[in-house]
Amino acid sequence: DFCNKAEASKIADAFYRDQGNYIKLFKGWTPACAVLLHEYVHYLTIHCAETPAQFHFWREGLADYISLYACKNRLSRSVNLDLDLSVLPPEMLETAWDKAENCLDPRLVWIGYALFCIRGYAVGQSYFAVKNETVVRTEELQNDPVPDDLTFYEASGIIAYLVETYGKDTVFGNWDLDPDHMETVYGKTFLELYQDWAVWNEEQCSLSGITIP
Repeated sequence: DFCNKAEASKIADAFYRDQGNYIKLFKGWTPACAVLLHEYVHYLTIHCAETPAQFHFWREGLADYISLYACKNRLSRSVNLDLDLSVLPPEMLETAWDKAENCLDPRLVWIGYALFCIRGYAVGQSYFAVKNETVVRTEELQNDPVPDDLTFYEASGIIAYLVETYGKDTVFGNWDLDPDHMETVYGKTFLELYQDWAVWNEEQCSLSGITIP
């Protein structure tokens, strides 16, 4: 649907509709390349899974984690995530650029943007949250993160941290868990896990040479 007349095209390059079980693409082939694997992961984790992913945090976080962290997303790499390289901070281009393949490394871009959020630089800014709505990052949200109001960078990063710390079987076996009751599986509240992830993400950035003052 590349005519850009659909209401959904104003906020998304694509979406997966679980009620009809289809992926709809907007805006053109370059945006489609950037997001198609993300949408396909929705199909796998919602339609194909014996226990579907239920909550926005899990649905969107898993889609970005699998498509940008766990998999080598050649389609997305081929169009550099459909990002405008001319407006990216020079230090991000330097540290997140895969010189061997001459493209952006999606994982490094995501942990860099996540660090930006962790440091509080997004406070006061509007952004597209995992609940598929545009929200404003408030001081309250910065200090007490709400699962459905997270950025995609935060949600996918937390899942990457959970997989590394608790194992894929634990995470994938509980992706229908209410994020407000994370302690029932992980022994910690969502806020505690968010804080642990923030430290982990800082370490990942440091190891990759990504620095934000």
